[in-house]
Amino acid sequence: MKLWEKAGFSQQEVSTTGYWQNSTTWIESGGVIQNLTLTQIWMQDDLHPYSQPTQEHLAKIWEMFLRFEI
Repeated sequence: MKLWEKAGFSQQEVSTTGYWQNSTTWIESGGVIQNLTLTQIWMQDDLHPYSQPTQEHLAKIWEMFLRFEI
């Protein structure tokens, strides 16, 4: 399975006021307006999916795949 295609991670840039409070917590609004890629929003270091929401997102995709739903 091409997990990156199902997860929605990409280099598409979006304007957001969201920010990373620390390496595991994404705050959806309240920061300065910035342009980030979708990958930067899902993964603080733009590479490793170690935040709880990102891991849960990927686990749901794997679950659907293993149940033959996707």
